[in-house]
Amino acid sequence: MATDALIAEGGRLAPLGEATMEALDRLLPAAWSRGNPVDIIGDAPAERYVGALQASGGYLLLDTLRYAQEIVEVAAVKPGANRSPDKREIALAEQLIGALEDRFDASEFRDEYQEQLKAMLAAKAAGKVVRFPKPVKREQTDSLVASLQASLKARRKDASHGRRA
Repeated sequence: MATDALIAEGGRLAPLGEATMEALDRLLPAAWSRGNPVDIIGDAPAERYVGALQASGGYLLLDTLRYAQEIVEVAAVKPGANRSPDKREIALAEQLIGALEDRFDASEFRDEYQEQLKAMLAAKAAGKVVRFPKPVKREQTDSLVASLQASLKARRKDASHGRRA
């Protein structure tokens, strides 16, 4: 559904690279589509579902799920002996890191939860009745496709005004 919404809004899927195709060939049954979008086949056991799509804050998020045995220390990851990253991969990695890096100053942040907890404990210790605020009702979205379409529409609107979303 997410792919259909993306295409309907003028988006397009990236082609799958050779290394990705090889990895998918090892993971998926021989009958897989060998194209993007990747179809994990209708008979997929739970192990084949490695991510969860969710709409949040106007964005479509993919949470990648990992099994404990898949998590390794960085030092244990060694590049293949027969392949070095090409210039495009290095440039892409540098661009991604550059887009995500920023200075960090811990003094700019407050631990509001801890402050509220300490205030509540102090009130309770002083014999006061502690009242909890009612939870804020969140708007329920029934359709992931509708959320994706709204996100794409907002991005297109921002882009038309010279801003990046």
